[in-house]
This record gives sequence, structure tokens and C-alpha cells, in this order.
Amino acid sequence: MLCDDPKCLCHPRPKKPFQKLELVIRGSQSNEVCRLHQAGAQLDVVFDLIGNDMTLRETIGDPTMAKASYSIALLLKSKMMDFVNLKGLADNSLLLSFRMQSSFCAATGKDRMMFKEKYQGFSSNRLESRLYNDFYSCKWSEQHLELLLPAERIMGWKTVALILKTFKRITPENWCHMVKLRNRPSVAGLDWMAIEDKVMPAKIEKPITLAPSSEGKKLHYLIEKKKAAAKRAMQKQGLLCH
Repeated sequence: MLCDDPKCLCHPRPKKPFQKLELVIRGSQSNEVCRLHQAGAQLDVVFDLIGNDMTLRETIGDPTMAKASYSIALLLKSKMMDFVNLKGLADNSLLLSFRMQSSFCAATGKDRMMFKEKYQGFSSNRLESRLYNDFYSCKWSEQHLELLLPAERIMGWKTVALILKTFKRITPENWCHMVKLRNRPSVAGLDWMAIEDKVMPAKIEKPITLAPSSEGKKLHYLIEKKKAAAKRAMQKQGLLCH
């Protein structure tokens, strides 16, 4: 029996809204922008720090059939993508930026990423997947992606360490240190590439060797010609042995 006071403990606590992941893909042109998250669907991501792979999964529920759904999972291998940055937002969410390599963008058939489909229940409706239609089937020459991980779906610096290890930005020793941090600060304000620029030593550029110009080649030829003429003259005078 519930009382009339909604703040009383006899009333069940209202459920918090489930925070969803957001994924956006951008091309080289200003009009090449597409949101891969959509209403009625849920995006999930799995980071594999051992195999250095990432799996994106989209699950779409059928609004007309109870417990009926369609899901698709795309496997992104490390050789397909390049890390761009990992930032911590003011609300402790994480924004992961990465891009697909140009060779992958132009790939077709078996050279594309692997995917798995799963149907739950029976539905006569065709459920459209943005992950498949707008990402897997994308033909843009450049594909930049931004994945927003809400603070409620992550575990702070443990998730940061997981992502960085998956993209090979840190060593296993660095990963162990980060996950065992005590009194961890907030991830808000994190800018990983800025940290790398300050901590990692700058690469020493190799000296550039310029190819000799046509004038240099001509001067070298004249010098060698004079040396040969002087040598022949000394040989005629008997100063040098043959």
C-alpha cells in the first residue's frame, strides 16, 4: 500500500534515463556528416586491449513486436584505423576521435571489416541499421569518427587506460599504473595528444642530403678532367710510373 507522499520510501525510486553512446562520421567535404546513433537503437563498444581491436555494435528494437530486435557488430582491427585524440569533457564524459586509414576507405568485399548479424524474435519489419548503411557501406575517401562515451557508462581513468592500450598509445606497464591509481582525479580536461606532445621527446629529423645540381656536376667533371690532364703530363715527363 503506497501513501500519498511521493517522497516517501514506500514509493519506488524513478529510474535514471539510460545514457546512450553517440557516434558521428565525417568526410573531407563540409556536407559529409552523418550521425550513426538513432532513436530506437542502442550503440555499444567493446575495446580489446590484448588484440588491439574495437567492436561497434548496434541493437535496434522493433516498436511493433515485443522482444524482437536486430543487432549488427562491426570488428575494427588496429591496422584499419589511426588514433587521433582522447579528450575528457566537462561532465566527465570521454570523446574518442579516430580515423579510418585511406586504404580501408577504398576497400571492397572481403577487404572491408568483418561483421556479424543477430535476429532476436520474429519480425516482418525491415529494421535499418545506420552502422551498416552509413558506416560499413560508406564510400567517402576520408572517414573521421567521433565516439562520445557518457560519464555514466565509463569508469574514469580505467576506461582511459583501456582505450589507450587498445590503440597502442601506452605500454602494458603504463596501463597497470593507470588502473591502480589512488585518489584518481577527474577525467575532465584530459587532452591525451597534448600530454604526448609534452612528455614524449620530439623526433630528431635526419639531415637532408640534397642531390647535386647540374652546375655541381659540371664543376666536378672539369676538376676531374684537369686532374687527369696533369697526371698524363707528369707521366710524359717520367715523373710517374705507368
